[in-house]
Amino acid sequence: GGISEWRKAKDDFAAERQKIEKERKELAARIQWRDWLWAGLTLLGMLAIGIVIGFWLREKFH
Repeated sequence: GGISEWRKAKDDFAAERQKIEKERKELAARIQWRDWLWAGLTLLGMLAIGIVIGFWLREKFH
């Protein structure tokens, strides 16, 4: 009994560890995706502001 119980516990532990690893990777991928999204939005916002300022300056000084 002792050895098979220990082996089962070891298998359960390995399965649990794989599950946690998979969830961790999915979470990391989701965080990375969100970071890229924010970086893209920030860049777009800065571009838009730059264009608006450019138009405003051109209107003001020409």
